[in-house]
Amino acid sequence: DNFLLYSYALKSYMNKHYAQSFLVFGELAEMGYDKALSNSALLLRKYNILKNKNYQRSLYVKYAQSASGIENNNIKDFYTLMLLGDYYYDNKNYTKAIECYKRVANAANIKASSNKENEKDKFYVSHCAFNLGIMIRNGLGTTKNITKAEKMFNIAKKYEDLAKYHVNTLRYYEEIKESFNIKKNEKTI
Repeated sequence: DNFLLYSYALKSYMNKHYAQSFLVFGELAEMGYDKALSNSALLLRKYNILKNKNYQRSLYVKYAQSASGIENNNIKDFYTLMLLGDYYYDNKNYTKAIECYKRVANAANIKASSNKENEKDKFYVSHCAFNLGIMIRNGLGTTKNITKAEKMFNIAKKYEDLAKYHVNTLRYYEEIKESFNIKKNEKTI
């Protein structure tokens, strides 16, 4: 029966009946299926399911915290916790974003170190380390520290080749921004 319900929820999702899919995944989550809980959180994050958007956001946070395991300090789903960090970052709750990113980066780093073939865990470490670097570099939710930010960027580059592009782009942006500030100040003298 549970397999049929799960299949039905997936079929509803594939047919773009997101609210229906959410309800079935929610029912399975109440039965204790962790993957259904993660899917419910992802549906709430990505699609307009409920009319009350504030309630949908609070429900998303509740489901994401449960699915990720952050509530009991036993991380079960790196992806859901990483997205929760992104959610907090987007909503300018930098302290909670840092907490999520640090937990994912630390746990995924341990897992990636023991299993060199696991590309997903490497991506999670890289994504979270890069975002932590940006936050530390700009003093978002923490004290501004260029040296620590560079360490985070180096960790990101270590685990993901694509992070090298993002770090270099960020550096070029900073150089251009600094160049414009210098030129702007020269005109006023």
